[in-house]
Amino acid sequence: TAPMLSVAPTAITNVAAAGESKTLTVTSNVAWSVASDQSWATLSTSSGTNNGTVNVTLAQNTGTSPRTVTLTFTAGSLTKTVTITQDGATPTLSVSPTTLSPTAAGGTATVTVTSNVAAWSVVSNQGWATVSPASGANNGTVTVTFTANTGTSPRTAKLTFSATGLPNQEVQITQPGTAPILQQQLH
Repeated sequence: TAPMLSVAPTAITNVAAAGESKTLTVTSNVAWSVASDQSWATLSTSSGTNNGTVNVTLAQNTGTSPRTVTLTFTAGSLTKTVTITQDGATPTLSVSPTTLSPTAAGGTATVTVTSNVAAWSVVSNQGWATVSPASGANNGTVTVTFTANTGTSPRTAKLTFSATGLPNQEVQITQPGTAPILQQQLH
């Protein structure tokens, strides 16, 4: 009998970004092997003889872009490929905390950015509240530096975090004024 090798299905799309397992059915009358070209797609077995199944486990895709793995089945001179495409994660951008209350003396505070996008940025609408870094990718932290408020009135500022295609995230800042000082001179 002539050697035979077939694999079904030959393509799988729309695999959940959260990760998922898929089963492939191998129909053969000889020994065969299979290899994955991506480390995030693991196989339940790397070889078999005659008919069998191979479970493919796809790890979570934390990126926002879809990704593809190619599995190559080989039996002697016979080769079959299976392509599996995994969806990208939904883009996210959030910040914490959303309010900051520095003292009148100034100082620093940290804002935590939770994101899976390749580029986000942050701007301050007031010169007395500066940010570093002004941009980043994925998760990160931003240090906010406040100058002293030497006036007696409180002042406010706003940080705006943005990423393409996502709603802006804001951090509201309120800094109290310096307490008024009354000096009395005696003559």
